[in-house]
Parts: sequence; structure tokens; C-alpha cells
Amino acid sequence: LKDAFAERGLEAMRSVDLFDVDFTASQRNEAELDKVEQQLLDKDFDAILFSKRINSETRSLLSDQLAEMGRSYERFQEDYLIHQGIYYDEDVNAGKGTYTAETSLYCICDGKQRELIWRSDVRLPKKRNSDRVFDSYADWLVRNLEDEQLMIGGKGF
Repeated sequence: LKDAFAERGLEAMRSVDLFDVDFTASQRNEAELDKVEQQLLDKDFDAILFSKRINSETRSLLSDQLAEMGRSYERFQEDYLIHQGIYYDEDVNAGKGTYTAETSLYCICDGKQRELIWRSDVRLPKKRNSDRVFDSYADWLVRNLEDEQLMIGGKGF
């Protein structure tokens, strides 16, 4: 994904290249996420693209669907706080079959509201060749961001 952005003249960084690996090892709070957003602003970032894999079997439970209804996670902090268990809870990503890849784009521009710009999710099969599945998802994601004209600032935009 980072390479696809670079090909379009957009600078992108992976979170694992910015933050200590221990960041996702345990639960975080709102104050810690405020600090993360401020660190990104200090480094001239203007957006967060937050992608996560959610087990479709878990998500398909009626109680989970009802709990998710009406939630929009308008801010990165809300989204991260609700879903942070995907990083350290082994049961969250257990299971077979399909999973949902959900991606949200948040504006964190200085002087503007820090809010959701775009969100999409897609069901993906769990296959032995996960690299191929991820490459296909990355291609799909980039095409959708381009179609929605959300990759502003790059070459040709």
C-alpha cells in the first residue's frame, strides 16, 4: 500500500515504522491516542488511513451487528479504542472462512476538525496465500480512493 501511494506521489508511512511495536501490545486510552495524533501533526501528517481485519464469523453474531448499528466512529480515537483488541487478543482474529477488511480515512489536519472522511469494508476469504489477497485488497483500496478523489496532492491529482 505504501508503494502504491509512492507511485502516485504521496508520502505514506507504515505505523510500525513510526511507533514502537509495544504500542499495540496492550490497551491504550484516549490521552495516549491524543498524543499519537499530535505526534503525527508535528511530523506534518494530515491523514490517518486505519485498516483492520475483523473476523466475519465474530462480526456476524446478531448481538455484534446490533451493537455496531448506528456507530460511525467519526474520529480515529473512537475507532482505535473500540477495535484495539485486534492487536493483542488472539481470539479476535481466530476462525476460518472469511474476514472483513475495514478501512477508514481520517483527517487530522491542523486547525480543522479531526474527523472521518471515508470508510469502506470488504469481505475477503482467508486463503493460504494471504499476500495475494492483501495485494488485491490494496489495489482495490487505491482504486476506490482515486475514484472518490481522496488521493489529493499526488502526481496527476
